[in-house]
Amino acid sequence: MVYCRSWLSVALGTLVLLLSACVIPGDEGGAAGTISKVNAALNSGDCTSAITEIEPLYNSSGSTDQVRRLRASAHGCRTGIGFYEKIEALASADLATFGPWREITLLFPSTAADGKAESSFYATDALQSWLKKGVVVFNP
Repeated sequence: MVYCRSWLSVALGTLVLLLSACVIPGDEGGAAGTISKVNAALNSGDCTSAITEIEPLYNSSGSTDQVRRLRASAHGCRTGIGFYEKIEALASADLATFGPWREITLLFPSTAADGKAESSFYATDALQSWLKKGVVVFNP
């Protein structure tokens, strides 16, 4: 009887261990797997894949501050804003002749179909939801 209980507890323990290591097909690690995929996509400059991966997690109950920052990064990537490139362009811009507004519009070129304006709103939305806990952010 003692051996039976011992064997049964080992079998149940092994079963629990095996089941806890299982991953839902297509999930590949859950939130951690998604975060890893988004980081890899951002590091390779694949903004579209990063957005595609992060959106379902951002819109789920598993959304964390890290997920919000990654969503902002993914949409920021899509807008094509390179911080240091823009600073360098502003430093060499002719602000006296045309004023700052012309130079700023030249720094952020966009068309109606490229989605850059939309991504800038989504990035701002993600950052605001990260900074203001419990506040509903208006998303036009």
